[in-house]
Amino acid sequence: MRQRHQTSAPLRGALRAGAAALVSLMTACGGGGGGGDAASMTVQGSSLGQGASGLNPDSGTLTVTLRIHGFQDPRGTVGASCGNVEAAGPAVPDWNAAQERLVYTVTYDGLPSNASCKLYGKVQATNATGPNTVEWSIPFTTGASTPMHYGPLLVGLLGRRPFVLDFQAGTPMRRAAPQYHDPSVQRPPPEPLWFGTALSTSGRIPVAAMGSSVGGPLGFGFLFNPLTLQYATPSSFDALPAGHEVSFNPIGFGNGWDVNNGGVGPAPTPTSIAWTADGQGGWFYVEDATADTLRRRSAAGVSTVVHQQPGERFGSMRVFSR
Repeated sequence: MRQRHQTSAPLRGALRAGAAALVSLMTACGGGGGGGDAASMTVQGSSLGQGASGLNPDSGTLTVTLRIHGFQDPRGTVGASCGNVEAAGPAVPDWNAAQERLVYTVTYDGLPSNASCKLYGKVQATNATGPNTVEWSIPFTTGASTPMHYGPLLVGLLGRRPFVLDFQAGTPMRRAAPQYHDPSVQRPPPEPLWFGTALSTSGRIPVAAMGSSVGGPLGFGFLFNPLTLQYATPSSFDALPAGHEVSFNPIGFGNGWDVNNGGVGPAPTPTSIAWTADGQGGWFYVEDATADTLRRRSAAGVSTVVHQQPGERFGSMRVFSR
């Protein structure tokens, strides 16, 4: 999860908008190329053409492809923004030195609908003559947002990675991918700690996370999409609900997080460390001695194992419907 705060920036579909259009934006050139050609850094294509319209704002993937010829060790910053709202997905680079190709894949979640946006970036690389850069900014507009409906779903943390379980449908547990960590960033992205007790207006779930800075630990609030398993940064059009404020100095979390308890309501057993009511008179819960095992206790008191992940630990969990 890459959330824009650090940026992982923090951190947040249905796209793949059309075939890759040739985009010749800003090209930087330098000396010392191989094979008689001048060294160059060029944006070759994007999944978005200039001025693309009607992009699905709810979630999706954007790509930018660059040719890096005669330079080594390309590094960059890539993102998507709509005004002051940043896409909160990870921008994952794929560098193929043999093909001189650098591809950035940017996942996004929760852009504003019917908005003017841009896919932007800046990449730097070096050769014997020194560093060089290439920059781009591709404008596009989003379409209408689709209302999010789901549930009931059990949403929780397993090994500091969110999971989602549709327990009525009986489908297997889905788990978010490990966070991508840019090796050029010394500090890892913030880790999710707690789920909130209310939903944002879009139906996304508040997540509290802890990160670090030169001055020490920092608190962050994000919004989690249980359908795409992606994060978004709270914004003016999709804010954290009341009681879910996050303060940075000193670190503090609003009462909507219930961070002082293992769950909402009474614990199903005296040794439970995380729990939530299942909405059917029973509970999902985790015992202190077996933190790698998720259990469910029925209204009649019968306990069964739902999932076991040896070596990892279950954490905060809630049942949500929308």
